Amino acid sequence: QLPEATLHNGKGNVVLTELLRQRSTDAQRPLIIVAASGGGTRAAVYTAAVLEGIWKLGRSSDVVLASGVSGGGAALAYFAANRPTLTMSDSKPWDLYFGTMTRPYIQDVLNRSSEWRMVSEGRLGLLLRESFDRRWDAPPKRTNLAEINDIGLIFNTTLAGELVCPAPNCNGRPLEDVEPHLRKLTKSTLAGGRLLLTNLDLPKEITGKPLEPGNSEPLPIVLSGADISLQQAAALRSE
Repeated sequence: QLPEATLHNGKGNVVLTELLRQRSTDAQRPLIIVAASGGGTRAAVYTAAVLEGIWKLGRSSDVVLASGVSGGGAALAYFAANRPTLTMSDSKPWDLYFGTMTRPYIQDVLNRSSEWRMVSEGRLGLLLRESFDRRWDAPPKRTNLAEINDIGLIFNTTLAGELVCPAPNCNGRPLEDVEPHLRKLTKSTLAGGRLLLTNLDLPKEITGKPLEPGNSEPLPIVLSGADISLQQAAALRSE
């Protein structure tokens, strides 16, 4: 299959403690964390409605951290990309936000699922990302996860398996090149484990030992500062 995204791990550009310190100037004005659940369009619209309610209270700038999956995560990705306009007093960006969240993304995927590229080696997630690309009007310089520095973001998805390379570090070859030849060596050890895409610079206590097999409380694999578009991140956590 074609790779849906190529991710390169790096250091996150948002230190949560510093972000909290910058925003918490008023002890009587608590900061806000948003956790958005999945559920397709319904979850996306509900998440947008919650964020709009926060905006109507004049508290949008107090949202410092957001995490989500599936439809709720897609709404958070759009919010992060368009946050500068969504925190202004004008309600028109919110009308556009709701309109964008109700677009027929699943129908877009179904309409293109019979294309030859999909029959041969494509992924449905590729079609979903392309639908997001067409229907979202992401502003310049706020299109990638690494470009968002005014809010902490955690996008949750899961792993399908663990690739085993006979040679150390796969001889330095890119994963997308070696994976097709090593599928018979792939194990299900990590299947269902958590994969997090984030712009946060997380401490080693969280990222130091990712998903150790046999660990009763496995830690997630975390990709920080990944050079990946918000649309790609939304598609990855919506499959």
